[in-house]
Amino acid sequence: MPFQYRLRLTIQPGFHEAEKVDALVRFCRDAGIDDVMFFTSCGELDQGHATAAEMRPWLETIRRAGEALREIGTTTSLNPLMTLRHFDHGRVLKPGQRFERMVDCRGRQSSLTPCPLCPEFGRYLEEMFALYAEARPTYLWVEDDFRLHNHHPLEWGGCFCDRHLAEFSRRAGRPVSREEFVRAILAPGTPHPFRALWLDVCRESMVALAQRIGDAVRAVAPDTRLGLMSSDPAVHCAEARDWHGILRALAGPEHAPVLRPSLPAYREPSPAAYLVGFNQVSRQTRALVPANTECYPELENYPHARFTKSKRFSRFQITSALSLGIQGITMNLFDMMGNGIHPGQGWEAMLAETRPFCEAICALGLETMRPGGITVPVCPTAAYTLHTQQGERLEELHPTEAIWPAVLSAFGIANTYHATAPDALVDGCVALSGQYLRNLTTAQIERLFARNFVILDGDAVATLVALGLGELAGITRATWVALNEGRHSYEQVCDGERYEGLPEARLSLQETGCWFLDIEYGRPPALKPTTRHPSGEVGAPGIAVVDGRVALFPYGRYGAGVSFYFQPARQAILQAVLRGLGPDRCPPLRDRRGVRLPGSLPRA
Repeated sequence: MPFQYRLRLTIQPGFHEAEKVDALVRFCRDAGIDDVMFFTSCGELDQGHATAAEMRPWLETIRRAGEALREIGTTTSLNPLMTLRHFDHGRVLKPGQRFERMVDCRGRQSSLTPCPLCPEFGRYLEEMFALYAEARPTYLWVEDDFRLHNHHPLEWGGCFCDRHLAEFSRRAGRPVSREEFVRAILAPGTPHPFRALWLDVCRESMVALAQRIGDAVRAVAPDTRLGLMSSDPAVHCAEARDWHGILRALAGPEHAPVLRPSLPAYREPSPAAYLVGFNQVSRQTRALVPANTECYPELENYPHARFTKSKRFSRFQITSALSLGIQGITMNLFDMMGNGIHPGQGWEAMLAETRPFCEAICALGLETMRPGGITVPVCPTAAYTLHTQQGERLEELHPTEAIWPAVLSAFGIANTYHATAPDALVDGCVALSGQYLRNLTTAQIERLFARNFVILDGDAVATLVALGLGELAGITRATWVALNEGRHSYEQVCDGERYEGLPEARLSLQETGCWFLDIEYGRPPALKPTTRHPSGEVGAPGIAVVDGRVALFPYGRYGAGVSFYFQPARQAILQAVLRGLGPDRCPPLRDRRGVRLPGSLPRA
C-alpha cells in the first residue's frame, strides 16, 4: 500500500454545505489527500450521545460529499468523535437514554459518560456502529475516548459505579464498598489481591465492548475496516489494556488490525520535548500492538490554526513518524465546528511537497519493526505488579518503564522496545527503568543479568534491591535522597577521563526533577563520577559500572521528566561505557552531527 494522507474534517449538514464540499474537493486534489475521515456531531456541535434520527442527516451529507470526492479518487471514512465520551462539557443524557453512567474512585458520577458494563449502552453502540456501517466507509474509527481514564470531570482511572462494585464484590466473594476497594488497589507494598481483580474487570470489559462494535460492523459491512485511536500507553497500562485483544476484536479474522497512535503534540513544543514524547508514547505504542497492524499516526493541531503549530513542525512530525513503519498519517488540521477547509492556511502546498519523500521512504521496504541497538523491555500489564508509594491516586499505577528510549535516542544510541518474553534477550545490551523487574521471576532476572550487559536507572536499582537481588549488581544497600535535599549538588568525573574535552567534568544534580539513589557496593565499582557537596566534599558514588556487566545511573522518581539526563558529559560517559564493550557488542552510536562513531556496530 502506498503512503496515505487521511484528513479529518467536519461538514455540518445544511451549513453552507455545497461550498464546504467544493473547498474540500479542491484541497484534497491540491494536497494529495487519499481519504477523508468525516467527523460526526463533534466538537462545539456535540449535543451528547446522538440518536439514529440525529445521525442520519450527517450521514447523508457525508454521502453527498463522498460522491464528489470519488470523482478525484479520494475515499470516504467515518470518525465519530465520541464513543464513551472525552468529557461532559455540560451535556446530559437525552430522554430515553437510560445509560448507567461512569463513577470515579471518589464517588463522583459523570453527567454523560456511560459505564462500559452498562447493557443498554452496549446495545446503543451496536446500533450506532451498525448505522455508520450502512454508509460503507472505507475505514470506521473508534475514538481514543474508548478508555477508562480522562473522562472530565471525573478523576482519572476506572469506573466504580454500582454495577462495577457488584462485579468486584462477586469476584471478591464478599461485599466491598467503593472506599475499601479503592484503598486496597492503591495500597503501598505488595499489591492487594483486589488490584488484579479490578484490572481483570477493566481489561475484559473493554475487549468485550470492542467485540460488540466489531461484530455489529461486520454484520453490515464486512469490507469496512475498523480502526482504534489510542493515547499514552503508560496510562492505558493502568487500566490493563489488552492491546492485541481489542485490536483483533475490532479487526475480525479477515483483516489486519488498524491503529492511530498518538504523536504527542497538540501544540508545537520544542523539538527536544517532542523527542521525549515521541520515544515514550509513539514508539512504545507501536511495539505493543501486533506486528501486522496498519499504523496511521495522529497529526493533531489544537486549537486548529497555525498559531498553534507551524507547517514546518507538522512536516517534521509526518516525516519523523516514518520511523514507526507507518502506512500513512491522519491529520486534524481544521476545526470541528463546521468551518470546513480554511483556504488561507496553506496546508496543501506543504503536504504536496512532503508526500514524495514519504512515498520514497516507504518504498525502501525498511524493516522498521526490527531495529537494532539497546533493548528496552516494557510490560503492558505492569500495573498488576507495580508498588505504589503513597497509595492515594490511581495515577500511581502508571509505570515508568519507558525512560531509556528518549534518553538513548537523544544521546545518539540506537535502541528498540521489547514487549514480549524477556528470555529471548541474550548477548545484548538491555536498559531497564522503573519497576520492570517486578514483572519477572527471580530466575528470569538472574538469566537477564547473566546473559546481557544491563543498564539500570535508580528506580530499577531500587527495585532490584527490594527484590533481594542487589548482589547481581554488586549492591548491598540503596537509599533514596530527596530532590534538592542538599547533600548532592553535582557529580564530578573521577576516572581520569576527559569527557567533552573537560578535565574532571561536572554534571548538575540540582533542580533536576528527580531523586538521587545513594548506593553502597559490596565490591568496588568502576566509578565515572562521584557526587559532591557544594563545598566540594565527596559524597556518594555516581554513574558506575560493576564487573564490566552492569551500568548504574542512580537517578529516579522523575517528577519533571527525563530532561535532567540531557547534559553533554552524561552522553559522553554512556557512549564511552558502551564503546568499552568492544566492536562486537557496542550498539550503533552517533555523535552530535549524526556521524557513526568508530567502535560501534554498523546497522545490519
